Amino acid sequence: MHLRQWRPPAGIGSSTFTESGAFSAGSGLSAEFGGSRRLCGDIGYRYRNGWAAEAEWNYRSHKLSSLCPGGATVARKGDFASNILLINGLRRFMSPSPWTPYDGAGIGWVQEIDIDLKPAAGGVERSYSAST
Repeated sequence: MHLRQWRPPAGIGSSTFTESGAFSAGSGLSAEFGGSRRLCGDIGYRYRNGWAAEAEWNYRSHKLSSLCPGGATVARKGDFASNILLINGLRRFMSPSPWTPYDGAGIGWVQEIDIDLKPAAGGVERSYSAST
């Protein structure tokens, strides 16, 4: 196998996040999210035989507008963020069209999920985080 192409793309953008029945707390829990931020990047190699390998990173952050279990609002401000690392293998298939079909598989590691909540009644912001 000979190296064909070095690929260092990156991205900045937004993503959407909606939740109802969040965190296995029952069907009465709803969360509304506002603005978001997404940063990502990957680096990889494409080989002459159609195979490619890449390492990918994704970070997402969403502002929380409200968190309501049932009819009560327990939080009016906060955010939800995640940091994810992935390793992927791809197989591209030759095509006469301008589109290139491909198939791939990968494995990922969720390094962190972080939730910060500001209580609706005021008080100190609470942070909930899980990382491996």
